[in-house]
Amino acid sequence: ENLKKRGFDCWKPTNFFLVLVPTRELAEQVRDNVLKLVTHSQFDSIAVYGGMSYEPQKKALNKGVQIVIATPGRLIDLYKEHVIDLNQVRAIVFDEADRMFDMGFKEDTKYLLKRIPKDRQFVVFSATLNFDVLNVAYEFGSHPIELNVSKDQAKADNVSDEVFHIGEDAKAQYLLSILRKHQPRQAIIFSNFKNQVQRIAEFLTKNDVPAMGISSLLTQSQRNRVMEQFKNTENNRNILVATDVAARGLDVKGVDLVLNFELPDDPENYVHRIGRTGRAGEKGLAFSLACDKDVEALGRIEKFTGNAVTIGWLDESELATDFKPFPAFEFHRQKNNNSNGKWNKKPHRQDRQAHD
Repeated sequence: ENLKKRGFDCWKPTNFFLVLVPTRELAEQVRDNVLKLVTHSQFDSIAVYGGMSYEPQKKALNKGVQIVIATPGRLIDLYKEHVIDLNQVRAIVFDEADRMFDMGFKEDTKYLLKRIPKDRQFVVFSATLNFDVLNVAYEFGSHPIELNVSKDQAKADNVSDEVFHIGEDAKAQYLLSILRKHQPRQAIIFSNFKNQVQRIAEFLTKNDVPAMGISSLLTQSQRNRVMEQFKNTENNRNILVATDVAARGLDVKGVDLVLNFELPDDPENYVHRIGRTGRAGEKGLAFSLACDKDVEALGRIEKFTGNAVTIGWLDESELATDFKPFPAFEFHRQKNNNSNGKWNKKPHRQDRQAHD
């Protein structure tokens, strides 16, 4: 009887639920969970995102599915090609809503909401909600209800976080030393800069700590391959270097250590980063490497969380001394119509491969 009260009246075969997510990886993760939830039902689902061929997605949508998990850009493309009918949406979910807005999808989400029937259900999920997201929720929701879980808890109790105050030139040494000391089963290292990701991964790999990088510089097939290897605990590729594209939503329960090579400018991103560890009730460790460039970001983080981050310390005996140096950027002279023969920065070898 309760299920009948919660059901959708006059459900038609062409109706579907829509879940909007900010990243391709999260789209696949949500679909994996949907498949588990609807195992004993006739519901079918599809993940729709860029970087993949249109044809399989068009074929599945034309056949008919009940749950569509999508990134905004690809969904709008398919709508404009009349492949998907937004009038058939009965419920829409924004997952990691503030991340979608941070990535520039605010206008896209409003574009979609204006074309979806007003009598749909509208649900917004995020660990943190900024003003823009709440404003849209109230603009498009008839009688919105706000539910706060652990509202006064900025970060999880089971994550222990420390910050190391060091010079910028010492970051590589401390990164390697911390990983060698704690020997994590799975670890994620965050950088603010996508061009830094492959350099960090190469530095660790050259020093016998195998690591992989993931950022927007990789193709979708490369990103999928990296995530598959990272999640497979039977290999030795369980250190992931990432930008904030991996900070939100990815649920890998075995991550026992997170390290910030730079502190994020947005304190909410700090919470999301360290929230990748200490999941499913397990204890987690989070370390940050802070030089003079990170001081202001640290102040914002401590103000946002309401707590001073514990200062970390390594004994001299724990510091790596014999290691191969951190890769430097290469420079070359390139003449073209725009450079006028001036010196241009040449991406590091692995960065160039990411563009290929």
